[in-house]
Amino acid sequence: MVGADLQPRGAARDWPRLIECLGSDDFGARMEAGAALCGAGEATVQALTEGLSHARWKVRHRCVEMLGHLAEQEDLERLCRALRDPVVRVRQAAVHAALSVPCRSPAVQATLTETLVECAVSDSSVTVRQRAISGLGQQPFHAQAVQALREIGETEAHPKLRRLAQWAVGCQERKKAGAVTQKPADGLPSARAVLDLLPEAALPRAEALATAQLVPLLGVAEKRVRYEAAGVLFHRGAASLNTVVAGLGHPSVFVRRACASLLDHLADDRCVTPLSKALRDSDEQVRRSALHSLTCEACKPSPLSGDLVAPFIERALHDPNIRVRRVATGVLGNYVHDDRAVAALRTIYAQDSDPTLRSRAGSALKKAG
Repeated sequence: MVGADLQPRGAARDWPRLIECLGSDDFGARMEAGAALCGAGEATVQALTEGLSHARWKVRHRCVEMLGHLAEQEDLERLCRALRDPVVRVRQAAVHAALSVPCRSPAVQATLTETLVECAVSDSSVTVRQRAISGLGQQPFHAQAVQALREIGETEAHPKLRRLAQWAVGCQERKKAGAVTQKPADGLPSARAVLDLLPEAALPRAEALATAQLVPLLGVAEKRVRYEAAGVLFHRGAASLNTVVAGLGHPSVFVRRACASLLDHLADDRCVTPLSKALRDSDEQVRRSALHSLTCEACKPSPLSGDLVAPFIERALHDPNIRVRRVATGVLGNYVHDDRAVAALRTIYAQDSDPTLRSRAGSALKKAG
């Protein structure tokens, strides 16, 4: 719920102020601004794209992150301007956001690819170049991209960039040959496309893979295979739910991470218990993804129900990883109607040594009044 000081109930949205609050040092103010910005469709996207030229880089950075979830292909050209932002973190986020926007127009796709080529070749940050090269490997075949990637693969001094470019060239060449362009009518990757990216001995050759066969692919080394497998599982929706839930107990930490993330979109009330169990996984990324999947409402048909306060308190107070504790503390701010959550937040605010935890707990307690 948006705080009264930021957005009074029933009032028209004050877009400039909401955008400004995205760069606030106060965690609660940022979360409230983000919540207030959501749900207004084109008006939100327009406000966020205007925020790309804000004087403060933190505001630009968070506008880019939100656009990665909300923008459509007609907004992609404006989002691509952030790939030339003077701040490295903004450019890093812009690469990820631009690749997340659904794009079916060949002209827009070509513009994106050309901008990524520019980043891959000439950006001053190795990390931005790395993300751009990886993104080019995932794009449809483009002759200019292949030429640039080959040059990087042959002449680049940085070994990681050189290897990544060689991998991306292979992906582009397979697309040109038609190996990964076989897609059903809805545009999602086919199961056969996943097989075509694997060595012949990796799995039995088949025209399609069962859901149970796709889940282990979430943990293979080849990034494109992981993405293709996740795409198929996502497309199958409820039909894949039980298998994805079972993947939370897979021996591979990478499979468990991917399954916890997929459940952000697929989960229903049957997933509350297994996701709560995943909050005690040995891997902190699995725990953070499980926290998000239990609490995020935007990506699901309906919010999950059940008593989640107790496991969230356990993570906020006792998780061995500070990042998980910070996320859990922020989540408890949504449960200030529960006395248990308020008591835990007061304990954190009064006793914890981490300033970020105290800040988040303090912001949450303000909602409790």
